[in-house]
Amino acid sequence: MYLPNLSLSELNPDLEVWPSLPPMQSDEGSDRFLTEEEEDASEPPSAGGGDRLTPDAPIITSPPQTHKPDVYDLEWRAGPDGGSPINAYFVKYRKVDEMATLMESWLTVRVPGSERSLRLSELEASSLYEVLMVARSSAGEGQPAMLTFRTGKGSC
Repeated sequence: MYLPNLSLSELNPDLEVWPSLPPMQSDEGSDRFLTEEEEDASEPPSAGGGDRLTPDAPIITSPPQTHKPDVYDLEWRAGPDGGSPINAYFVKYRKVDEMATLMESWLTVRVPGSERSLRLSELEASSLYEVLMVARSSAGEGQPAMLTFRTGKGSC
């Protein structure tokens, strides 16, 4: 039996269909913030605006070292948005050892698109951390910006 391609709302007009949203936080260590299936689910239906580009990587302006032993103030400015306003930034960070061989799980934070800083807290003194961040707009997720920084020495 042949069934034409129909949406759920066409099969049952009383059914409200809402797009699924990707998770707000994750500590999964992966190269991308979302899987391709999650990205597809988060993209709005095309309304003739398919020419929009994803945002460029944010430009991290904070220094690669802090004198504070347990916090780091990550600061950035927006790169070109590709024609769509930036809705949010996703910041992933984790502690790495000196040889960058032993890495902890990623911690992920969602930051509103209007913000330009994030305080990373509860860090370990004299430690190396890496940061990956991306901007997301309605056109999708942009390229990541990367930073490695070191926290200050703790009190003796």
